This record gives sequence, C-alpha cells and structure tokens, in this order.
Amino acid sequence: MSFVPWGNFTSSEIEDIHLRHAALPGEPICTENLTPYLKLLPCKGKAGIAALLDGHKLSDAQWQSMSVDIFSSCTKDGCQLKLLQRIDAVVNVDRAIRRTESAMPLPPTPDKLNCHQSKSASEGSCYPIRYVAGTAWSLSNLFNRDIPRACTVVQPRHAHLGEVHIFVPPGREIFAPYDGVWTQRTVNFKLLDHQFDVKVETRELQPIPTNSPPLIEVQRSMAGYGHERGGVYVTFTNPSLISSVHLVYLESLPWFLKTFLHTLKVTVVSSNGPVDESSILQDLKYRPAIDRKRGTHLEARLWIPPSGTVKLSWEFDKAILRYTEYPPDANRGFDIAPAIITVLQNNETGLRSEPLATVRTTSLLLALPTPDFSMPYNVIILTSTVIALAFGSIFNLLVRRFVPLNEAKPTGLLERLIYMISSASSRLRERVRTRKMEKVD
Repeated sequence: MSFVPWGNFTSSEIEDIHLRHAALPGEPICTENLTPYLKLLPCKGKAGIAALLDGHKLSDAQWQSMSVDIFSSCTKDGCQLKLLQRIDAVVNVDRAIRRTESAMPLPPTPDKLNCHQSKSASEGSCYPIRYVAGTAWSLSNLFNRDIPRACTVVQPRHAHLGEVHIFVPPGREIFAPYDGVWTQRTVNFKLLDHQFDVKVETRELQPIPTNSPPLIEVQRSMAGYGHERGGVYVTFTNPSLISSVHLVYLESLPWFLKTFLHTLKVTVVSSNGPVDESSILQDLKYRPAIDRKRGTHLEARLWIPPSGTVKLSWEFDKAILRYTEYPPDANRGFDIAPAIITVLQNNETGLRSEPLATVRTTSLLLALPTPDFSMPYNVIILTSTVIALAFGSIFNLLVRRFVPLNEAKPTGLLERLIYMISSASSRLRERVRTRKMEKVD
C-alpha cells in the first residue's frame, strides 16, 4: 500500500512490478559517501554543476541529503529507465564565507561588524545584525570553486541537462558572466566551455513567510523496561480543522523484535466530535518474521479525523542473539529503521494518484540482552597467567643445574679475571705448602 505505482497502469503491468525496500538507520555520514554518488554522473565531478560538490563543504552544511531515484518512463516507442540524482543542502551563507576565507574561526574585525544602530556599542564590539541589505555571495564564496565548463558528454537530445536554473527571490539581484533567459522568477543559464560563476546580492530584505501547518504530525517512541518485552507507540495528529487525512503507515522491523499482532490497538485520543474507532483502521497487512531470514512487515491504512489524534500501539518480545550476531558496540543497542507514512489524496477517477507527501519518523534504539563480552577476555588473561607461572617453574627445574658457588664457572670478563687470579694464587699456596711439608720430612 505504501510503495505502489501511481498513474495509468493496468492490473497486469502492476503484477509484473517488483520493489525492494531497505534502510540503514545507523549508517554514518562521511565525505566518502559522495564518491560512489559522483561515479554515476557522466562527467563525474569534473564538469557541470557537479563540480561544485565537495565532500567537506557538503558535510559542513546545516542540513544535507542525497537521493537516487530510478523510475520508468514510457512513450509510444517503448519504456526506458531513468536515473534521477538529487542533493539538497541548507547552507549558512555567513558561516560558509568565513570558512572559505579562513579555515580557523576568527572574530570579525571592527570594520566588518554590522552593528545595530538603536543599541549602545563600544570600540571594537557592538550588538550585531544577522541579516543586512547589501550582503553578496557567489558560488566561489560558498563552495570555494566555480563551474569550470559544461559536461560535453551529454547527448544533444539531453541538451537541457547542461543548464543551470536559479530561483531569484524578491529583493535579490543576479550577476553572471552572460545573460540568461528569465521565466517568471527563475533565470536559466546555458553552460558553455568556460568558467561560470554567479553572484547574488541582497537589495532589500523580505519578511520570512510563515510556514503552513503540516499535513500530519507523527510521534514514534518505544516503551517498556527490562530485556524481555517492550512496546511501540505511534501518535498521529491531524492539525487541520476541516479536512481529514488518509495515510498508510509502514513498519519494517528486524526479526529479533518479535511483534504480537493480537496486541495491536488503535485508540482515538481526541477529536472535534464523536468518532467511531472501528473506522480508523481501514486496512491492515501483516507478515510475521522468520528467525534470521526475514523481518516483520506491518502496514496499516488509517483515517485521521479533523483536529484528531490517534494512537497506534503494539507489544513485542526481544529475542536472544548468538554472540557472533552482536555489533562491535553491543551495549549501545540496535538501531530500528524509521517508519514510513504515505499521505494519500482523494481520487475519484479510479487512477492511482501520486501521494501528497511521504514522511519518515525518527529511528529507535532497541536494547537487547547483551552478554558480558569481557568474560572471555578475563578467562584468557587468567589462564595465560597460570600457564606462564607453571611453565616458568617447570622449565627452571628442567634446565637449571644447582652447583656450589665455588664450583660455578664465571661468565663475565671481570669475573673470569678474578677467577684466574684466585685460582693461580690457590695453586701457588698449595705448592708452597707442599714444599714445606717435604722439607720437614
């Protein structure tokens, strides 16, 4: 119900479409994530707007995301697969310019301070203004590089891919090496075989528009204590006062989180009027997990009344893993992939329509029964110590030979010299004593 083809598809075509869904909730973000991403492009990161992509600059953004979408495009001549790559980033312009000018953060000099005129100030310090008119930035300021040239590998029929589209909000002015084609508030530039850089200057500050309320608000949490059982609680809130929301909730849980379907509960927490709770859960698909083979698949279609709050909950048991199945940092816990909420739209034509929005919740952290991984280490250390002591004692008894001190042979040079002198003097005294005894006889 969540990932369904939308558009004019026949039933036979839908049966031949297969989808594989996966998630990596604990995948760390690194600059190396950009390397395989750029390899999918025809010119890699050498030309076109892809030349602006730098792993360090992208990771330094306030927020960034990467996506690779593969979809089928059909015409009269047939169908073909298309690959769509997208990168979104939220960049703090002032911070990015400061990082470009100096890698080490330095306080601004007094001549670069934008002071608030209505507040008191002293020499070298004042109350700063965050945004002022006249602020200018360019691609080279933000990314420390410009676009070197167009990607010549692009085929003529895809010539539109060599264009740069820039949306110009009110109060901004664009400066470019050559003129572009304006379409309402968007200017289109055709990339050529020389460098391209764009400068944007703020002429007049515009008030920030207020965001419209979201279609749905979702909170997902895990409850329970101990290492045996637990529960998942999901709360759906419809902020609209007049329209209801139809959505599909998808959970892909690992096999070691054993879900009990009979504990599934749907509760209406609040609403504008009386609501029949049996109408909230409209459809349910459940596929139980198989140990070490597949996870649990739970998919529910829900109806959220206007200004209503619905709670979905179920219980689970925690399985015991083999010691080889634990990650290196087992005491931290296991990351549970986010749930996927697909907001549907009312469609009276009978065709499969594109969903209004797709929302992902935050991931969860599951603590499983964890063995004492330090115990084998302690046993190895203790056993090795006992073996070393026993082996050392037995080895000394087998290879050592105990002799009187006067019969021991010296080993050092000084000891040998002293031994030779003492031996010579002993032999000399023995001869003198023998001669005296012969004279007496």
